[in-house]
Amino acid sequence: MGAYHFAHPDVNCPSAEANHFWNVAGAYTLAEGKSLSPAIDFEIFNGTACQPGYTAWANAFNTAVKAKTSSSLNCQIIISTCSGCNFNSNITLGPWVLNYNGQNLFTGSPWTTCCTCNVWDSTHKCGSTVWNYWGVSSTGAISGVSGNCDLDAFNGNLSFLKSSQGVGGI
Repeated sequence: MGAYHFAHPDVNCPSAEANHFWNVAGAYTLAEGKSLSPAIDFEIFNGTACQPGYTAWANAFNTAVKAKTSSSLNCQIIISTCSGCNFNSNITLGPWVLNYNGQNLFTGSPWTTCCTCNVWDSTHKCGSTVWNYWGVSSTGAISGVSGNCDLDAFNGNLSFLKSSQGVGGI
């Protein structure tokens, strides 16, 4: 399990969003090696409140959430490949990249479009292996769940998953 937050960077300061997130999900945000790192979903790009840009806003949110934990849990940032262009290489959150490109989750890559927007990989190459999670489908099926489900892949081994899940992929 992992806690999720939908960002409203154009309306609220990151500290206010982090406080709201923590008040709702803090009890479920555990660093026990079984829960996923907190995730913040960025889909709104209409400006930022209290910060000079999206990278600073996301980093401030991450810092505020980390200050509330007894560990160094690093938030993951959920973005589409092209939305990565709104950030720069100073981003401290690990990449959870959405790209329903039809590639095999074991052999493919989310970085098939907007490759120059991969600010986590200085080479900006298509097919990059620098990502922590990849949203591969929004129309998956899981036994016992009615309707479509998101399907995601993790890019790493069990020890990396149990760690703070920092930036970088494996």
